[in-house]
Amino acid sequence: SQVFDFGISAYANHIKTNALGVPQSIIEKHGAVSEYTASYMALGVRKLSGADIGIGITGVAGPGASENKPVGLVYIAVASTKGVITVKENHFKGEREEVRRQTVETALSMLISAIEET
Repeated sequence: SQVFDFGISAYANHIKTNALGVPQSIIEKHGAVSEYTASYMALGVRKLSGADIGIGITGVAGPGASENKPVGLVYIAVASTKGVITVKENHFKGEREEVRRQTVETALSMLISAIEET
């Protein structure tokens, strides 16, 4: 609780827009799985929680493709006092749980880098 005190699962687009502040126009133009959506999600988490760092993750873990985007495509954004850094990962392979594991490992690595920079 001293390090992590807020999290939100925003699978539904209305949660992304209503809770995290992702503009509907971003989802309509770029899709729920995009670097823009991930960036707004990270900023929204940071704002809602009052945290120094917010993370937004959106992607396709499987088992099937979504929005005509392939399984293994993931966008991870980290918002801090230094700004927002977003990465696109489109090489994650394996079953749903493996894609999710690789995503979390990448997000944690990005978080560590953001902490070291603050």
